[in-house]
Amino acid sequence: MKRGAVTATLAVFMLLCGGVGSAEAVRASLPADAPKESPWLSEMLRLSAQGSRDLLGLPVDPSMVRHEIQRLTERLRPEVNRAADESQVVEAFRRVLLEEEGFV
Repeated sequence: MKRGAVTATLAVFMLLCGGVGSAEAVRASLPADAPKESPWLSEMLRLSAQGSRDLLGLPVDPSMVRHEIQRLTERLRPEVNRAADESQVVEAFRRVLLEEEGFV
């Protein structure tokens, strides 16, 4: 799996489940349709690019990672919105990321 995809997955997971206490908390943590990028996400993208360059010798375009995070967020948003409890949120992540997206 590409390092950028791993970083994107981790960022989406942390973005959506930052303070999971209930399905409502997860829904509340979803970014708005046109969110202002957080300093945390900007730093994560910068470190991802630096890590890929340092470890693999490959340049990574931060906009590619940002686009992948947005794509995964959009894939997960309807599933999380339908979740009635925490176990359904976890199941949505498992199904979408592991089964449908093929992350291992």
